[in-house]
Amino acid sequence: MQNTPLQILIVEDSEAEAALILREIEHQGYQIAFRRVDTAPAMQRALAERPWDVILCDYNLRHFAATDAIRVLKQSGVETPLIVISGSEGEEPAVEVLKAGASDYLVKGRLARLPQEIAHAMESKSLDRRLRNTELRLAHILENASEAIVAVNDQHRIVVFNKAA
Repeated sequence: MQNTPLQILIVEDSEAEAALILREIEHQGYQIAFRRVDTAPAMQRALAERPWDVILCDYNLRHFAATDAIRVLKQSGVETPLIVISGSEGEEPAVEVLKAGASDYLVKGRLARLPQEIAHAMESKSLDRRLRNTELRLAHILENASEAIVAVNDQHRIVVFNKAA
């Protein structure tokens, strides 16, 4: 991770809290570029302006919550990992945001895992992108093959076929 560039969108209403989070990540050798937002419109603008490697989101802001941020991210169509960071422990908030679509949930007092979770989230995003690209290539090959291609399942039912079939 030494000198790895990292573009971070921070959804946090406290500059001091954002600085603590950034310091923890910088200790692992990341070269950080970031933007801090604390409202839905500001987050929407930031998502439209440039790509982000990861979004770090406070669980509960004054006028904006993590579930709102997840909704804004989904509506934007941008596929960026979003990690929720909360000041309080508890299973219920973690389950809530993970079900809503967060990549992970961490407690502010235990941020030592944050750099590893960021690396994991980015790796998962990369794997998802490569899988989608492979699926698109295979679909293109299937549809453009001049030979008939048919795939069947364990019950011998046709599950995939191309135009030539």
